[in-house]
Amino acid sequence: MIPIFKSVEEEAEFWDTHDTEEFADEFEPVEVKFARPLKHKWVLTINLFL
Repeated sequence: MIPIFKSVEEEAEFWDTHDTEEFADEFEPVEVKFARPLKHKWVLTINLFL
């Protein structure tokens, strides 16, 4: 389980010593919506590879 951090520094130190793959089952896809339409359609896909 990803802990709750007391500060940005504490979180940064945690991620310096851990890999997101350790917590892959805790992540889920999200949809991002913009307040106004964009002129161009953008698709962003992030794949984590070890």
